[in-house]
Amino acid sequence: MSKPRPWLWWVWGVLATLGTAYSLLPGDIADRLSRAGTREHGFSFAALSLVGVAAAGSRRWIWPVGMTLALGLAIEFAQRLVPGRAFEWEDIGADLEGVLVGLAAAMLFWIAAWVKCRTTRSQQ
Repeated sequence: MSKPRPWLWWVWGVLATLGTAYSLLPGDIADRLSRAGTREHGFSFAALSLVGVAAAGSRRWIWPVGMTLALGLAIEFAQRLVPGRAFEWEDIGADLEGVLVGLAAAMLFWIAAWVKCRTTRSQQ
């Protein structure tokens, strides 16, 4: 099992802060910076999920997944108050998809580490 890495919570916090700040920019400014839209949601939430799960360790993965999903919901509700932005279920779906991709990537890393550990032990 992977151990918690507290320093990664700092990375998660920086990524979450930057993502939230970008998500709450007025629509005309955000459109000038990027037109990727829903793809950005998937990629950014996959990164947040992966970093959060790595920070928490394999036994506590549910907390960062829940926190990342809650952040996505909070951003969508807050966007209703920002000119040129709106609450969109499609974005929440992309957030969820990204979180699941990040969790799957973390699980692949855990499996690879477990196999490596088992292989190393059996060779000794």
